[in-house]
Amino acid sequence: MEKQDVIKLAESHGGWSMSDFQSRYFVVNSQATDYRRVRQALLEIETRIAAKKQIIRDTKRSEVKLKIKEKELILLDIDQFQYDISVYEKKLRIVEEELDEFAKLVVEIVPTIEELETYKEHNDELEREYWISRMAKQASVDMITTGRIGAGNLDSLVMMSPQDQVLTIGSALLNSKKLTAGINKIEQALDTNTSLLESGFSGLFEKSDFVKLLSEKKEKTDGQDI
Repeated sequence: MEKQDVIKLAESHGGWSMSDFQSRYFVVNSQATDYRRVRQALLEIETRIAAKKQIIRDTKRSEVKLKIKEKELILLDIDQFQYDISVYEKKLRIVEEELDEFAKLVVEIVPTIEELETYKEHNDELEREYWISRMAKQASVDMITTGRIGAGNLDSLVMMSPQDQVLTIGSALLNSKKLTAGINKIEQALDTNTSLLESGFSGLFEKSDFVKLLSEKKEKTDGQDI
């Protein structure tokens, strides 16, 4: 393969949409609860619907200009309109792919249209649950990395009610203990199986008891994978 082949493929494809993994774990799952994950996915869908409508309008506008003025336009203008149309077509494909991904994520969490209708309005209790979970997650990361809750998160914590402060700090302590235990299990697995360290990265996750250990011992909490 030559460099020109790479350039040609990139030009013809014209853009890459978010993968399911990226959408799922680094956009939607950046939220700490299912309630906020659904709202985040709906926000992403709303943004892309607006983008899709604008792309369709821009495409039609360029097509009309090209038809009406084709005889009058100089070749450079014709080339520009044709290029614009090709760009809009690629953008439309990307938007439609991402719309499908985010809609799929919503369906996985919300089983019925009736339940989805409830997401139009804020739910105070679920909002409270989200912020407690989010602050607990952030505080637990502080505890693991620095040994104490950082100044920024502590400042946010003191603005919460005393009851919510207790729930948040308690959840943070529990999360940090579980995460630390999970890291220790991985370390023990590596220490007792030196072949894991000698193998390549892909083999490490495909051909060892390491994966089995994680799948059997994994204890997932909201927003936490270990």
